[in-house]
Amino acid sequence: MELTGASGKEWKLKVGQQLRNNNPTSLQDGYLSETYMVKDRESKTSYVLKTQGFASPNCGSPNPTSFMEVLIDEAAIWRKVGLANATPGSAWPKNVVQLVDVFLNRQTNQISFLSESCSKGHVQRRGANQQYIIMTIVQLCDALIAVYNSGVPVHGNVGYSSVFVAEDGSVKLSGFGAGRRKMLETTREPLSSAVDVRALGALMYEMCTGQPASRSGKVVMPPECETILSASAVQLANAALAVAPDARPGIMDLRNMLTDILAGRPVQIPGGAGAAAAGGGGKGKSSKPSGGIQKQKSVLASLRAGSGGESSDSDADGRGSRSSKNSSGMLQSQPSLRDMVKKSGVPRQPSQ
Repeated sequence: MELTGASGKEWKLKVGQQLRNNNPTSLQDGYLSETYMVKDRESKTSYVLKTQGFASPNCGSPNPTSFMEVLIDEAAIWRKVGLANATPGSAWPKNVVQLVDVFLNRQTNQISFLSESCSKGHVQRRGANQQYIIMTIVQLCDALIAVYNSGVPVHGNVGYSSVFVAEDGSVKLSGFGAGRRKMLETTREPLSSAVDVRALGALMYEMCTGQPASRSGKVVMPPECETILSASAVQLANAALAVAPDARPGIMDLRNMLTDILAGRPVQIPGGAGAAAAGGGGKGKSSKPSGGIQKQKSVLASLRAGSGGESSDSDADGRGSRSSKNSSGMLQSQPSLRDMVKKSGVPRQPSQ
């Protein structure tokens, strides 16, 4: 398979195992999604290739072309998360799956996302101990802080199927694409980071019970969870699962309290009170994802053109410019992305 990426790079990929296939004839979601393992024939590096496109009018878009633009928006948001959190020592946030390149097929109105491969698959759904569960959630908190740090106030698609484990054991969040868009459109509460906090509570529930928690309504950790988690951890999970968004802890509060539980420090779990979530998407503050539903016109234009090569991008902290083109020819080389990188001042370490 030979493809030209939005970065301008020419790829020669060998297609391997199919990981996932959504049959559009049985989907209510209205979109096609196929995922394969692929290998770069030159570097021998393994990647994941996820192809998505319009399948039926149920997807909420009036036609295949507009739905493709939605998917291009998702690619822009995904890459934006990476750019906003780039540091001299790391080109991508550790706990977010890296987007490597994007391929557009205008004949079929489909887009393919080429991303890093997480060789250890999904997190352990049942049989894990407290340390494993808490460390998973802490790393996902860091991933979400990176999302908010990019100016995107809510991820909206945090769940077992969008969380992976890399070869080094680090937990990584994915879930960008048509699935995220669908989740944002069908969420029954105001869009804020409180949606993600409840999703983390639901993942704790699933990792303890092996069963997914309901997306809405009252959900509490069952008694069996008390044989895995401490009383404080169960109480904190229930707080994250609270029906009212205002009753859930903020993302930094959740991270700090989980860290305290692991360290054996006393934890004061607020009953319906908590600090605002990082990145301005705090509890009870309804906001539409700035990059999820609103169109990133400059990014759409650059991706349509398929431009590549070196460019001068603004640094993630907004100071000056730098020449950027990474070894994989990623979307970082798109000049239009420089306007999307803004500093939000989200703290990256637990408060003392």
